[in-house]
Amino acid sequence: MDITNKELVVSYFGYWPIFADSKIVELYINNETNSIKMVIHYIDSDKNKKAKISLVFSGVKELELNEVRTENVLDELAIDNKESFYQITLISCFGVSGKFSCTSVAVEYVHA
Repeated sequence: MDITNKELVVSYFGYWPIFADSKIVELYINNETNSIKMVIHYIDSDKNKKAKISLVFSGVKELELNEVRTENVLDELAIDNKESFYQITLISCFGVSGKFSCTSVAVEYVHA
């Protein structure tokens, strides 16, 4: 299992980031489809590059989110690829933190 369309991020930044100091600009939870869409504004100041990256998590289970605020900044977005699912952990600088599991992760777009 791998992240679908991961190459969109890797080809733009040259690597898959941990999303440190990234703002979550959109967080949409769809209970009908058990999915989460998260748009992250990520900046790599060393490369002088920035982009909005849309991630879609499908087959979401065991959702636990804390401290959702009007501004949410990640210290890390950890995506741990298990054998039959992904374990997602949102480590917070400010605002939202939490964890959930899902069956797939996809990059929807990268907008520079």
